[in-house]
Amino acid sequence: MFWILNRLRGGGFRKDIDLPWVWINGLVLYVLFFSIDKNIYYSIAILILYVLGESYGWGVWAGAMGYDEPAKELMMNGSQEEARHTGIRQIADFLIDPKKYGWFNAALALAIRGFYWFAPLLLIVFFRGHIGVSTLVAALFILSFGFPLSFTFARMSSMYGGINRSEFKTAWEQGEVWYGAMQDLVLLLIVLDVCCG
Repeated sequence: MFWILNRLRGGGFRKDIDLPWVWINGLVLYVLFFSIDKNIYYSIAILILYVLGESYGWGVWAGAMGYDEPAKELMMNGSQEEARHTGIRQIADFLIDPKKYGWFNAALALAIRGFYWFAPLLLIVFFRGHIGVSTLVAALFILSFGFPLSFTFARMSSMYGGINRSEFKTAWEQGEVWYGAMQDLVLLLIVLDVCCG
């Protein structure tokens, strides 16, 4: 489901249908977690944390992972306006020099970005007792390292033809689909933990 919804959130299939997809995706999560817990405040917190987590930028790193030259240049020159106040750029640049190892720096920044996006939401699910420690760790790992991995898969698939549809032609668009699939995998883990845990 999120392999489609994440692509819609990121720019959609049709530019003439301009809907607030981040809120629609958040509502999908609201319904899912309300059906699990029957607590409106918990479900609203999930919705809000999804929307807040999504709201910070990552375009420079995603572009650099997909070898978009202007984004790569911006990233290596430190002009990441969209990430100025998150601390992501500072952490990634401290650990990996973007001028020497730009691709690895972008991968680390996207992993941190994925962690920022989903850690608060997953921690609430964990503290509500719906998932165990192993599911929490697996979900954080998938959604953190899955972010740069998604754009790596996308770059590889776009080099070899990829999905031959106009809305999936670029590595960026395919990366959104891959990352949505990673989100689906985590939702499956959560549902399995709730049902069988």
